[in-house]
Amino acid sequence: MVIILVGVTAQLGIMPVMGFIVAELCNFSPEIALRIVLIGCSPSGGPSNEMAYVAKINLVLFNIITSIAIFLVSLYQPILD
Repeated sequence: MVIILVGVTAQLGIMPVMGFIVAELCNFSPEIALRIVLIGCSPSGGPSNEMAYVAKINLVLFNIITSIAIFLVSLYQPILD
């Protein structure tokens, strides 16, 4: 259970922050910086599944974490809009 909490926290917290840090450090234009942050906010797309497969991690655990993250995002996204 703890590892799932850590994974969800990483997907919803660390990834957007890392996108912001990369955008700030590289001095991108505001449009490109926004795109990088938005990509960081959606780390559960198709390419991440492929990278998880190539890295030979526990795909069941990865999909559980991704499913929970998507469910939580669907709950708090209407609040942000």
